[in-house]
Amino acid sequence: MRAVNLAKIAAEAEILRIQHMLKRQGMRTAFGLVAVIFALGVLVLAHVAGWQIFAAVRAADLRDPHPTRRRSRACSDLWHLGCKIIAEPR
Repeated sequence: MRAVNLAKIAAEAEILRIQHMLKRQGMRTAFGLVAVIFALGVLVLAHVAGWQIFAAVRAADLRDPHPTRRRSRACSDLWHLGCKIIAEPR
């Protein structure tokens, strides 16, 4: 009789351990999913910002009063800031 009670207690303890482990894994999965969504949002934002900078530099090149220069002042300023954006040669 005592062995049966010990087996029941052990089985309940094992079930509680497995339930706790599954809850923890579920929380880790949820946080991982949130992290992936955040990372994708950062990548999209960086992509959009890059295209905005490219468009601004390209627009500045089109308005350049001295078409013989290879880079406009805006592009040169961005170059010195470390963006290293080079306008397409004409």
